[in-house]
Amino acid sequence: MKKRADIYFLIYLATLMSFFAIEAELGDYQDHQKDILLQVANERIEDLVHVTPDYGNNFPIPESSDEDKYRLNMEISGDFLQTSLQGKAKFTILDTTREIDPISVPLLEVESTGSGENYYSILTDLSIFGDYDTSMFKISLELEGDLEITDETYDFWIDSYGSEDVADVIKHNIESMGSFSITKHLDALVIPKYGVKVIPPFDVSLGDESVTTIQDIPWVTKIFIQGVSDPNKYDFSIIKGKNIVSDISYSGHQVTLTGKTSSKSVLRFNVTRLLDGLNLTRQITINVTPPMWESSDLPDEIYFGDKILFDGRVKGISSTNTCLELSGVPESSGTSRTPAAVFLGPYSSKGTITVQAMYGNYAISSLSKTINIKSPPPPKPVNSGLYGNEPNTYHCNVTVYGAENALSPKKLIHKSGVDQSDLIDEKSENGRTVYHFWFKIAQPNSGSTTPVEIMVQDKNSQQTTVEWELLWQD
Repeated sequence: MKKRADIYFLIYLATLMSFFAIEAELGDYQDHQKDILLQVANERIEDLVHVTPDYGNNFPIPESSDEDKYRLNMEISGDFLQTSLQGKAKFTILDTTREIDPISVPLLEVESTGSGENYYSILTDLSIFGDYDTSMFKISLELEGDLEITDETYDFWIDSYGSEDVADVIKHNIESMGSFSITKHLDALVIPKYGVKVIPPFDVSLGDESVTTIQDIPWVTKIFIQGVSDPNKYDFSIIKGKNIVSDISYSGHQVTLTGKTSSKSVLRFNVTRLLDGLNLTRQITINVTPPMWESSDLPDEIYFGDKILFDGRVKGISSTNTCLELSGVPESSGTSRTPAAVFLGPYSSKGTITVQAMYGNYAISSLSKTINIKSPPPPKPVNSGLYGNEPNTYHCNVTVYGAENALSPKKLIHKSGVDQSDLIDEKSENGRTVYHFWFKIAQPNSGSTTPVEIMVQDKNSQQTTVEWELLWQD
């Protein structure tokens, strides 16, 4: 009896450990998703503030006629409370051989002669530069203020990520910060004494030198052009890979490419600055992987009452861009979207549910599965032969279907031919529970075999009765 009690205790401990393991894995995954969205929020703050320098003195701001001062006007706009904006400009000498600390100048809000209200100015005496007022300087702006997300930005996030839930989390993360503190680098060099706006260095940098995408799902990559911010003043041309590019969009110094490809491809392009004819060639590798779920344990069927955790993340793709689309749920109508990790069930009526992996608004056709929802079949008892060295004692396995189902009562119900029986152990796996019993047959009235009739019943009141002729040994 003590040995049987020890077995029960071990089964109880194993069940507890399995439960906590699943909870821990789900918790780790949810924490990972939160970390990703928090990182996205931090990166998005940089995009919420826009600085447009007035290198050509085209803004409706009165010019300064004082030759002893340096002035650069600019427009600063974005998703922040305009009255809260504060900042300073930092001049850093380009010639690193000269020992001079960066020079800071307060950023001043200025009134315009037009309708704009977001104009600012760097205005300082040339004497602040000392003997270096004819040297070249880089300018950076250190800005801070209170965040105020606009509806336009929020709608843009929804379109970009294909999910209102993701946009809500990013907005919440940003607004919970309350304020921002960022550094913006201006794209020109200046000589303070002459007010010269020097042609900035020309370069082309890539958002990603290698882009990984899944087969036939749109990929997006960004190209950044330094030294020219007007698309009309540079030429962008694709040298290799035109057939895999479906769209090219321009926004200032940024070029965004979108395309599709079913196999690994190379995209080579050239950028030419029209002002001086400088040109640079860059290359991006598009790696293509067949779509695969992180988890392969999505069953073909789910029984009533079962609840299954499915990890529907797509390998090689950020979980912020993917989700699952569920349709055909018996208790509801229409289609719903969920995060990539989802609990399926419990269900209480027959039907089907289709799980479809989504990348933004694109369905990944090869990652789709329809699952049948049905009541579990009756329990299935099987005679497994003699049990141990005990004479006339046999072994019976009973399989019960459904993760939430069980034998009830948890025993063999003797109809005839059985003197006694008892449960050895039970094991649950993949939505099934197997019970191991031993039973001792009664001595036959005549002959060498005992007719045995046993019944088992699950908690759904489904019954199975079996009849066996088992050998009696004297």
